[in-house]
Amino acid sequence: MKAWLHEKIAAVFWITLSLYAFMAGRGTPLEGYVTTAAGPVLLVTGVLALLTSSGEEG
Repeated sequence: MKAWLHEKIAAVFWITLSLYAFMAGRGTPLEGYVTTAAGPVLLVTGVLALLTSSGEEG
């Protein structure tokens, strides 16, 4: 269960991060709104991904 949860949380984190980087790289006028939405999502999913990781690399 923990590994399954980690996979889903990590997927949400990486998708959100890639979309945020794409929007920030383009310098769109909506960047402030995207930061307001993506910032907390990245923070929460990043912390949860760290907490649910198995601790084993590879």
